[in-house]
Order: sequence, then structure tokens, then C-alpha cells
Amino acid sequence: MTKAQLRILIILMLSSSVFSNAIYGEIINADNFTKLNNTVIRIDGQITEQFTADGQYSVDLEPGSYTFTAVHYSNGKVDYIDKENVSVNGSQTRFDLVLIPYDLYLITPQQHSDVAAVANDTSLPAPAQPDSNPVSPAPDQSIFLIIGGLLVIGSIALVYILVRRKTVNNSEEAYLPDEEARLMLKIIRENEGRMYQKELRGILNWSEAKMSVTVSELESAGLIKRIKKGRDNLLKMTEGAGQTEKPS
Repeated sequence: MTKAQLRILIILMLSSSVFSNAIYGEIINADNFTKLNNTVIRIDGQITEQFTADGQYSVDLEPGSYTFTAVHYSNGKVDYIDKENVSVNGSQTRFDLVLIPYDLYLITPQQHSDVAAVANDTSLPAPAQPDSNPVSPAPDQSIFLIIGGLLVIGSIALVYILVRRKTVNNSEEAYLPDEEARLMLKIIRENEGRMYQKELRGILNWSEAKMSVTVSELESAGLIKRIKKGRDNLLKMTEGAGQTEKPS
């Protein structure tokens, strides 16, 4: 390779790093904040791309504005969905896709108001089709290694659960929500246990600083979970939050 060819190769590599930007994130079930597998993701914008991802995704895109549609199917029907506008502006960007139940898709502040239009939306990605000629897996010759590995993983999971349960209990004992925090939890509870932070702040008419501090305290105490969703946060009550309800 000549020096001139080497210079051209370096320029092309640098250009690719400038104009191609990775966007990545997790694919989350808004009901229980677990990762969703076998989710169909379609990207529309300067390019159109569709793929299936398990729990997380990563894709290189040129700078610009895109629409991400993530759909999860159960028995051939859409059960969870998310549709977001995403801007790619020259650097690696994390953007988690939080899929909500399809029957609640239209009542969130970021979605359309015409139920019929979305219910009949033929542009939704199609579910991945199973292989009609599946290849039978080769016989496993390492059964003892697998059993040993499962025992180790089970032991680690048990220790993790016990430590986490102790940590949550300690957090609940150390933090007793005041009247304002209990009011926040009450409003979230009345909205099926989940709300967007901006919407909740508008109801409470609190300052942004006060809202942020209270949310952080409740999250540290294990009473709510907060996940970034675009420019807003989705707040979801945990099971431990029910114990803070003031007896009548």
C-alpha cells in the first residue's frame, strides 16, 4: 500500500467516525422494569432499518432526526409498544426504549389522540417469523459443566436476593416519607402506579428543585423507580411503597 493510499484510508476512517454515531439503550417493560426480548425495532428517517433485539440494542446512524418504533408481540398480537422521536447529533447517545401496554399507548402525553388511527396502523413492524425448518441442536456433551454452572449461578442469585432484601429493608427503616412525599406517592398510586415526572410536577405545582429532591429521596428508599424516557422521567411505585400509606 502506497503512502497516498494510506492517507486516503485514514481520511475515510476519520470521516466514518465523524458522520456515523452509535445510539444504544435497553428495551424495558414499563409494567415491571424488566428487559423485553424478541422486540422488533424499526427506525425511520434518513434511512429505514428494521431488526429484532433482545433486551438491548445498538445501531450506527448519521446525524439527523429519526422515529423509533419498538413493538413486542404475544401470540401474534401487539402487547407492548413505544414510539419516540430521537435526534442524533454527533456523539454516542443512550436512549432507553420503555414499552408500555398497547391498551395504554394512546393515553400517554407523548402519543396520538386518535385511537382508531393507531389501532389500524399498518406501518407497525411485523413480528419475527419462526424458522419453518429449525435445525436440531447437537447433543450436549458438557452436561456436568452445565449443571455445575447452574448451581454456581443459583448460589450467586440467592446471595444477591438476600443482600438486596436486607438493603431494601434497611432503606425503608432509615427513611420515613414526610407528608409531601406521601402526597406524591398517593397521586402516583391513583394513576395506576406510574406517571411521568413532568405531569406529576404540574399537578403538585412544585418547583423543579423540590420535585427532583423528593423523587431522589423516594428512589433511594426503594419506594419508586425512575427511568429516563426522552426528556422526561417515568416514575413507577414499588411494592414497598404500599407500606407507607398512612392508616386512616
